[in-house]
Amino acid sequence: METGFVSVRHSCIEQINQSPLDFNPDALSVREFLEDKQQQVLQLQMVDSDEWTGLIKVYQVLKKSNFLTEGRYTALALERLLSLNMLMAFRTLMQSVKEPYLILVACEASQLLKAETKDMIRTLFETMKQKSCIKIILTTRSEDRGAHFLHHIGREIFGNGFVTRDEKLNWCDLTSSSQEKILEKSVNFQGTKIPLNELMSAESPAAKFLPLGALLEGKELKIADPVPIPDAYNESYYVRRNFCHQKAIKQEIYSDKDVRDNCAFLASTEQEFQQLCKMNPNSIVHWIERDRSGNFLWHQSQGRLETVRRYIDTDSSHIYTADDLDKLYCSRAD
Repeated sequence: METGFVSVRHSCIEQINQSPLDFNPDALSVREFLEDKQQQVLQLQMVDSDEWTGLIKVYQVLKKSNFLTEGRYTALALERLLSLNMLMAFRTLMQSVKEPYLILVACEASQLLKAETKDMIRTLFETMKQKSCIKIILTTRSEDRGAHFLHHIGREIFGNGFVTRDEKLNWCDLTSSSQEKILEKSVNFQGTKIPLNELMSAESPAAKFLPLGALLEGKELKIADPVPIPDAYNESYYVRRNFCHQKAIKQEIYSDKDVRDNCAFLASTEQEFQQLCKMNPNSIVHWIERDRSGNFLWHQSQGRLETVRRYIDTDSSHIYTADDLDKLYCSRAD
């Protein structure tokens, strides 16, 4: 009865099984169509995806949901269905079949737009209308003109028996193992080719927004623009800042209560500072030295800096720009 379909079906199913896609059984709802006695043709228009991916999704969901009975279904591409031998086999099938039979067809746009193909599809639909136990699920691309032709001629011949529905390829429709395989694909990230799994995980919220159709078709996916100057920087991107160096200390520090109560010690030379630190390892010691101009300059401390901070002479600050920071380094070295 279906001898002409057997080899074609096996070839198509083998191709489906080689796909990295693996859909969850609840990724598609077709029960209503299969159980409705009036609906005979379902056209699934794949949004942002191709007709072959649509066929894979339909087949896997039906298989996992136990809607496919061996010997009572066929999966194939439209090009094969419309070949002369297959049309003859299909007519023979329709004459002999007495039980529900399901045909899954991926409809390529290149086939649908041929004038002779349109006539063959019309003849196929008119013949099929006489055999209500046969149902067909067609997958197309939603943006193709061929999809609009199928809808037009299908409604003309089947009326309400022809149903059209948009179908999206969603990240959550895929099994976890299939998601991991897709994340192995490379994308152009800031000008560098890198696997997606180095940018995100399958559980990442960003994964839900991946253009799955483009990835599966091998199209280049770009994420973020390249860094304008990879080995340098552009000064216009930065706010210029000045460095304020404050080390001048007011003389009033010598009258501070902590100093008077020996809670903090002040040294006037480096040698004295080292001796006080050695003698008072747990105490606060500040090295404040008077320069030739009579200013008191802070050099180093042991312990907390609260006392020093209270007497910083902000009027004697030294301002350094990005262009003269070398002067700051020289002054500290001196």
